Amino acid sequence: MSGHRRGRPACISPEAREKVVRMQIAGMGDQAIADELNQAGVSTPMGTCHWTRAHVWRLLRTRDATELLNRLRESPS
Repeated sequence: MSGHRRGRPACISPEAREKVVRMQIAGMGDQAIADELNQAGVSTPMGTCHWTRAHVWRLLRTRDATELLNRLRESPS
């Protein structure tokens, strides 16, 4: 089973995940990110239309978001 990812599959688009990670890098807090996503009409990973601070907190701690965060921080702007 080498090479296979474990856990639930991603339930958010790569574009939305990158948007959240970039907002965090820019210094926005979890609630401010949630407010921005709500205003933009972005669906949560569960498919609802209301983001909370907890949704953002959990998303930023996923493997995909952590890997993206590390790549973006390492790459020159």
